[in-house]
Amino acid sequence: MTARRTAPPAAQTAGPGAVDAGASDPVGTNVPAGDTAALARWLTEQRWFATPDPAAGGESGSGVIAMAAVELETAPAIATVVIDTASGDRYQLSLPAAAAIETPPTALAAASGRRAPGRAGRPMADLGSDPDALDALGRFVAEGGTAANPALGTVSGHWLPGATPLGTGPARLLGAEQSNTSAVVGGSHVLKLFRRLQAGPHPELEVGRHLAAAAPGTPVARLSGWYELAPARGEVTVLGVVQELVPGALDGWSLVLGALAGDPGGLLHRLHHLGSALAALHDALALPATGGATAADADPEAPESFGATPLGADQVRQIVEGVAGEASRLLATSIDRPAGLAPVVGRADQVADLARSLAAAVGDDLGAAIRHHGDLHLGQTVVGPDGWVILDFEGEPNRPLAERRRRHSPLRDVAGMLRSIAYAAATHRRAAGVRLSPGWEPAARAAFLDGYLAAVEPSLVPASAVAIRRLLTLFELEKVVYEIGYEVAHRPDWVVLPVGGLRALLDQHAPGSAS
Repeated sequence: MTARRTAPPAAQTAGPGAVDAGASDPVGTNVPAGDTAALARWLTEQRWFATPDPAAGGESGSGVIAMAAVELETAPAIATVVIDTASGDRYQLSLPAAAAIETPPTALAAASGRRAPGRAGRPMADLGSDPDALDALGRFVAEGGTAANPALGTVSGHWLPGATPLGTGPARLLGAEQSNTSAVVGGSHVLKLFRRLQAGPHPELEVGRHLAAAAPGTPVARLSGWYELAPARGEVTVLGVVQELVPGALDGWSLVLGALAGDPGGLLHRLHHLGSALAALHDALALPATGGATAADADPEAPESFGATPLGADQVRQIVEGVAGEASRLLATSIDRPAGLAPVVGRADQVADLARSLAAAVGDDLGAAIRHHGDLHLGQTVVGPDGWVILDFEGEPNRPLAERRRRHSPLRDVAGMLRSIAYAAATHRRAAGVRLSPGWEPAARAAFLDGYLAAVEPSLVPASAVAIRRLLTLFELEKVVYEIGYEVAHRPDWVVLPVGGLRALLDQHAPGSAS
């Protein structure tokens, strides 16, 4: 089984604006000299490379079939390089300009073997390992730079009117992430370079521009600018964004794990405020778009637009069908699976039945559909001087772009955070060998939910408390099944964590239980 080098769903690096602390060294930042096979192998070693799940029938597809570059007028001189693979995926590298002159696909072997000036005998380096180069890229964005290559398109930087100017402080890398590379630039902002690219409107940029225009006080890392690739024909591809740095911030995952080791009860107050912060975000995403800032503003009735519409029963049915299908794939008795999965193997029908019964019990009291975070967990939050800040609006990177941009129930984000709290408790138990008080997790859930429901616009959630609980349980079931699939594919030894969550849900809602 091929494991992609990422953190678990509830423990990913927090991302832009996240941690005003020392950087960790990236892994595998030297691009290999030699042929395309060497470059393909290098790609598969990167944290941000999307290795398909073999259990789902995925094939490697890492072979490089094309590479082209646009040289940017920066100091140091760098080039944005786009690589297309046999699987149909597209990736972004940043290379020294002298090592990445635009090269036709037939000459890729020569291009991948070039050396950067002054580095004879060494592989050319991806500048994700060079904070000064990333700082130069940040200044390219802030100054509205442009550069073109007719074979690839035009790369251009954009800075929002009124955004805080880039500072003059030193650049430094932040921790490596699943799908991006981030660095503090100017001492004041964070540049987030997207590694796996998809053409079309990008959720991170859309949400950032919407919040900057409609609700600038929302507790998020504020968008300042972005850069993009515009081909001669076809859709624009967003290459990266620049956001304001949250100074002195601690990422939410580390904060919670630290508190669990020292003062679990003292954490409840913070979780209540986290619920309030999420409610403020959802209220802002439910506001109608202003000023036509994004592609999502063009049609207020489009499924990717901002504002709120009633959540449709068809969307709930799609969740049910998705849960049933994934459970059938993951929990089939005939498939060789990790030992930790044993307690739930063969229980796919129970999962499907529970999903259907929850959806039926909710009925038509569904609340609203809005643009939402889509991949919310403690690792997507930080605590700064003004409290909680929510980060990273890409959604789940492996899902199609259209799906990540689609409106859905805000309770999906709530469910994601509840599962992340459960992950934190289980991780603490696994690391420290000590169980928390039996009442801590229910109290933590209640604190977070109380903070959320007391602050969120009531029309965004179902009218009755019973319907809220049932719909939230359905979304938790969706999330825990996703977690099992993730751990089976990428970290089999940890599958026991979501398996415990699934067992608890099934037992709680078993016939004859008091649920």
